[in-house]
Amino acid sequence: MNYTSINDVDASLNPLALSACNYVKSNTNIEIFTIAVSSYAGPGTTVYNTLRNCASANDHFFLVTDYAGMINAFAEIGKQATRLRLVR
Repeated sequence: MNYTSINDVDASLNPLALSACNYVKSNTNIEIFTIAVSSYAGPGTTVYNTLRNCASANDHFFLVTDYAGMINAFAEIGKQATRLRLVR
């Protein structure tokens, strides 16, 4: 494909990403955690919606805008992953 703007890339990749996420969620035992890292990835944006919908559950999606947010997101993912591993 010959892209002429970033909007063209968004339009073609987001459905593909969601399709891949939905396939994994429906056909495997893999838990998907997603992190939107940007002050421009807030609610209502394509990035936010794609990553939120890709995550296995609402508490598997994180929106962060700074270093502290990243540290907290990865700490929470670590806690959840540990609980998943102990339960299964």
